[in-house]
Amino acid sequence: FEQANKMLLKMAEAAAPENVAEAKAYYDEALEILTEEERYHEANEVFKALVGLLVKGEDFRGALNTIDRHVANLKQLKQWSFVHKELLGKIVLQLKVGDTVKADEVVNEGLNVDGFLQSREYEAGSALLQAWREMDPDMVKKAVAQ
Repeated sequence: FEQANKMLLKMAEAAAPENVAEAKAYYDEALEILTEEERYHEANEVFKALVGLLVKGEDFRGALNTIDRHVANLKQLKQWSFVHKELLGKIVLQLKVGDTVKADEVVNEGLNVDGFLQSREYEAGSALLQAWREMDPDMVKKAVAQ
């Protein structure tokens, strides 16, 4: 198991710069193994790498789907502060693709997560969403600075 997983991650890293689809497939396979083996902590790093790869490759929908899987993994571990960060990432990506309705849904989804309403991520996401709706570049800058 360990060797196979390490090999998949090395293959993903090698493919990543030129072939996002191939790298994604390797990362997905590694995640499947880690999840089956209930190695949720180890999966976190793979999720982060995969989201980064997809964002760099401008596959924002793929990144959003991966974040959903990462959130489920983090909830399994009860790592609520990291769930908050991922939800903020989803808000930013939804705004990047121009979907304020989905960004709003992420904020509402977060209300069911322990501590989200009191978090800095909630404040920042809500402020960013409001600034985006008002098309106020100064408010956007201020929200991002949070």
